[in-house]
Amino acid sequence: MLTKTAFYVGFACIAGYTFFGNVYGGNTLENGERRSFSQITLITALIAFLANAIWFFANTGAMVEEGIVGALDLDMISIIWDSSIGDTTLWRSIGLIGVAIVAIFSQFCVWKLTKYVLNAVLVICLFFLSYSFTLAGHVVSVRQYHLSLSKLPW
Repeated sequence: MLTKTAFYVGFACIAGYTFFGNVYGGNTLENGERRSFSQITLITALIAFLANAIWFFANTGAMVEEGIVGALDLDMISIIWDSSIGDTTLWRSIGLIGVAIVAIFSQFCVWKLTKYVLNAVLVICLFFLSYSFTLAGHVVSVRQYHLSLSKLPW
């Protein structure tokens, strides 16, 4: 569930950068340095990519019911890769790699036309990530996750 939450946070950050990145250039840290939204988006995209990989192997281990040994079994990895879990991982990986490339290039981009092209690529990556939600299906354990969040002291 933690990997799913990390991916959702990454998706929200990427969507926010896509639609509001050109409106607001960045924020100022305590020491006066500026951090751009592209740097923050790159970090969250990398975290979401890592969470996506962990999610795939965790699901593989859960299907085999052997834990880490089952998660690293090459035969099971190839079987799970051909399922909807593999398709979801593939679409999310393509979208997150695209976002990371755009975030890196946007730091060096000075032409306005190039920024429009990069923003269009970000929208396409968001479509890839959104499509992966349809492949993942309904998660039964989400209700338990929400109940555990409601018991936190905040």
